[in-house]
Amino acid sequence: LGGLLPWPRVFLDPWLHATGAWAIFVVNFRSNFSGYAYTYCLPLITARDYGFGQLSNSYVFGVIAGVRIGVTLLVSRLAKRYSDRGLMLALVSCSLGLTLAYCACSRLSTARVPLALLVALFVGLFCSDSGPPTQGLYSKLIGRGHAGLYFAVLQSNGAIARALAGQLVGLAYGRLGPAALWGTMIALAAGMLPLLAGMWPRFELAHVRAMHERLAAARCAGAAAASVN
Repeated sequence: LGGLLPWPRVFLDPWLHATGAWAIFVVNFRSNFSGYAYTYCLPLITARDYGFGQLSNSYVFGVIAGVRIGVTLLVSRLAKRYSDRGLMLALVSCSLGLTLAYCACSRLSTARVPLALLVALFVGLFCSDSGPPTQGLYSKLIGRGHAGLYFAVLQSNGAIARALAGQLVGLAYGRLGPAALWGTMIALAAGMLPLLAGMWPRFELAHVRAMHERLAAARCAGAAAASVN
């Protein structure tokens, strides 16, 4: 099914397994799912708890956008000094901590919290997006060959996460209750920590360079053997 269902490529593609880039699909899925779930559920929370409409919500999202621009610039500067894997771990950990804090303050999004606290927590949740370092690391792992194809599959993976986020938000704030959404968010964020810990050595930049050198040598040896035969 190509881009409509990218997971077969994740499970079957030998290059993704050889480079360890399959793990980035998992992190990317969680990043897109969480980011869009915040976007979809925040207006529902403000309408329920404070009676906000479109205009009031625009102010809230304006504050979030302004702070997020500054944080994005900061992360881009930090990326020049620190590794992608370190930034990824820091942002995922920050996201998990803020999610737990919001769930504790709001009793899994069932109780009203002070507006200033809500805005502060959601600013933090939006700003702890691990997308930029995740895609930076994915680019290094994939290498130069077929980068366009592999990034297209990664974007398809993100699109599915965004669609599923909308569906779960609708169900959680409609039939199932908010705990269904926030429990899923906690599980996804917590699940990233053992994944990153397990892949930590393979995400080190020197290891990535050495890996590509080995893979390139193996391809050259295979091509030479094929030409001889």
